[in-house]
Amino acid sequence: MKRTFLIIFLLFFSFLIYSQTDATSDKDTTDDANTINNDATDDLDWLNYYINLDPSDDLFYGYKLKNYKVTKEYVENLPWNQEIDFFIDAVDEHNLRKNINALPRFPYIFMPYGGYSYNRGFDIGFLCRADNFLNSRVALTAATSFGQKGKLWVHTNVEYPALLNNRLKLFGTLSFFTTYPQYASKVASFPSEANNSIMNLFNKIWKTLGIDFYRQSEFGFYFIPGIDYRIPIIDLKTITNLEFMYKYDHLRVGDIVGSSYTYDEESLPEQILINKSNFSFNIRQEFRWNKLKQTESIPVGMYLSFWTKFYLPTTIGEPNDTFRFKSRFEGKFSYKLFREFAVRARVLLAINYNISDDYSGDPYVRGLADQELTGWFSFLGNVELYAPLVNITMKGAADVPFKRDAKFILFWTFFLDGGFTVENYNYYLDNFIERMPRENIRNSLVYGDPLGQTFIGNNNYLLPAVTVGSGINIYSYFLPFIIRFDVAMNILKAASYQNAAGCFEIVLSFSEMF
Repeated sequence: MKRTFLIIFLLFFSFLIYSQTDATSDKDTTDDANTINNDATDDLDWLNYYINLDPSDDLFYGYKLKNYKVTKEYVENLPWNQEIDFFIDAVDEHNLRKNINALPRFPYIFMPYGGYSYNRGFDIGFLCRADNFLNSRVALTAATSFGQKGKLWVHTNVEYPALLNNRLKLFGTLSFFTTYPQYASKVASFPSEANNSIMNLFNKIWKTLGIDFYRQSEFGFYFIPGIDYRIPIIDLKTITNLEFMYKYDHLRVGDIVGSSYTYDEESLPEQILINKSNFSFNIRQEFRWNKLKQTESIPVGMYLSFWTKFYLPTTIGEPNDTFRFKSRFEGKFSYKLFREFAVRARVLLAINYNISDDYSGDPYVRGLADQELTGWFSFLGNVELYAPLVNITMKGAADVPFKRDAKFILFWTFFLDGGFTVENYNYYLDNFIERMPRENIRNSLVYGDPLGQTFIGNNNYLLPAVTVGSGINIYSYFLPFIIRFDVAMNILKAASYQNAAGCFEIVLSFSEMF
């Protein structure tokens, strides 16, 4: 009884919101003509204008979702909200995207993300999202992930009902993170005769996997409120958010002296020691123009994005005592040449002030290890060719028949990644607590002059990069994620070595490159 009353109350509250916000709309969102029901026999041809949905060939067709209805306004808005955004760079770089073909029938998403990289280890997480909670247009997202060279994350995100005729929405993200598991494994290395058998087993497992964890313990949180408004006529989205971030660091650098560590500034001039407490306040503004249309496999069309982020100085912690900003333009293009044969491309231009980014490896330039391609200025490009190998139709699994056939398309891909950056090693490198010493970077790159970079004046270096590779992508008609396996080779590094050994990267991912 209490559950029924709660559902009725939430639906009534949602009705009150929409009765106010859609008062100026000329559409009747409660009209049966604008509503989809699992048992409905309405003409659904209008769906194809927004998404590529075949209601008669949906895996979830026939499930007991009789009380779930989807308004036409909801479906119209799906192409404008394909991304799952937390507005935290380290998370959004996974390019988490919904398969909007499935959402009108099954509005709840459960998906893995992250994967494994030979150069950086594993980074795996899971995400659960209610895209249209109780038909209120409220989206609730919860996610958690753990990275070998990253953090343990716990995310929550809420997107409030669309306002102003479905063009304005409010959102908020609250995320917690820590590197304590990595730190504990790094510094609490017990000898075999120690009596802590649990920690011994823990460290032996990490050692067997080849895991080299952090030298610092870091924990904190992000709080990010914001607004998302789609401008009429031109359909340009403007997204504004504030970022409040607090973290506490305990960094160990140098040689052990007794129970403490010493820091040799002369031998490690590029390393930056972060204060124990850090608080940053940032403002981010983004413009998106999205003309991607979902197909049975890859989205096709054009996508443009430009954003800038201002790091405002605070009095708590380094590097927050210095003004910085980032700006980035990104253009994506996807086109099907013939049936499922397709080409995809991306161009990225970034200009920062007083801060550098790392573009090494997935999802920027595959085939590079950490800090092999960093800089405050970057011009990068990616081109991928998709050739369908297998179009799989599954009737069932584990002797359990599906209500409708499940479709998978397996692509063989060929790609070329490359570009160049301009680096100043005095700048703070974002997402890294410390910078690799410059001589180590040169020795790891081993190409160019001197060894991977060209001095161009004013303490700036030019770093080029070219990688090629091939892979397998598996797309599903109904799953919210893809499976991607890429093998990339660093061409410049291989040419310098005259040997391909040590120039490869292997990536297994549950999200798209771009």
